[in-house]
Amino acid sequence: MDWDLLRRHWPDLMQVALSVKQGTVSSVTLLRRLNNRSRKNQIYQPFREVGRAVRTAVLLRYLSDPTLREQIQRATNKAEAYNGFTKWLHFGNAGWLNSRDPELQDRAVKFLDLVAASVIFSTTIDMTKTLRQMARELDPPCERSGGAQPLPARERAPLRRLHHRRTPHTPTRLQPGPARHHRMAVTL
Repeated sequence: MDWDLLRRHWPDLMQVALSVKQGTVSSVTLLRRLNNRSRKNQIYQPFREVGRAVRTAVLLRYLSDPTLREQIQRATNKAEAYNGFTKWLHFGNAGWLNSRDPELQDRAVKFLDLVAASVIFSTTIDMTKTLRQMARELDPPCERSGGAQPLPARERAPLRRLHHRRTPHTPTRLQPGPARHHRMAVTL
């Protein structure tokens, strides 16, 4: 990290940040000017150092926080599952785009997302209908159950309190049992 470079260009960095916040410079324009080919640009280098500092802080937080790692892993798994689903949906030419035209590629990706969203929506509707039908079959209405009615709320309250009360047999925490060693004969 070049901290001296950051100190020298701090006013420039703040001016750019305020310009983006006020809308006088769009973030797209800024990113276009700060691409990899702009190494000679004087503001590129301090922004690169800020990026390194932020990346280091995020990595340190990631390494020290198991909850954050788990959350990122779950989000990554969802994204990968969606990508696998769209790959499965993408038929023709094994998922490869035929055109080098960015506009046509963008259109193809958007179309694939639209098809994936439509399939997910249709599947959700079908599953909801099926689950509601199964629920009706498993939970008959009160007329078919011999006139049994659910308890009124004032009569359910004491039962709810009993449910949450500890009994002498309720363990407060799990106790480890005795260690067991198993031997297995392995033949090759």
